[in-house]
Amino acid sequence: DPSSYFFAGMMSTVDALLSMPMEQALADLPIADDVSAALLRREGGKGRTLVMAEACERGAWDEAELPTLDSSQLAILHVEALAWADTNVRGMV
Repeated sequence: DPSSYFFAGMMSTVDALLSMPMEQALADLPIADDVSAALLRREGGKGRTLVMAEACERGAWDEAELPTLDSSQLAILHVEALAWADTNVRGMV
C-alpha cells in the first residue's frame, strides 16, 4: 500500500517537529499497528523502508542498497524523490 508507506515517511520526524518522544507524539493518533511499529521500532516492511531512507539521507548508500537495486541506482532515485518533494512543497507555499 504505497499511501501507508508515504504516510509512515511523513510521520517519521513528527517527534522532532513536536519536540517530544515518538511514543508521546503518536499516543492520541489513530495510526495502524504496522505504521506504529515502523515509527517506534523500525519493524516490518515500512520500518525497513524507513531505515533505508535514513541511510540514504546520510549518504550511506551501501547500507541502503537492495538485492535488486544497487547503490548508484538508489542514489539516483533518492535525488529524484528529493526533487519531487521540493517541487510539491513549493506548490504548497
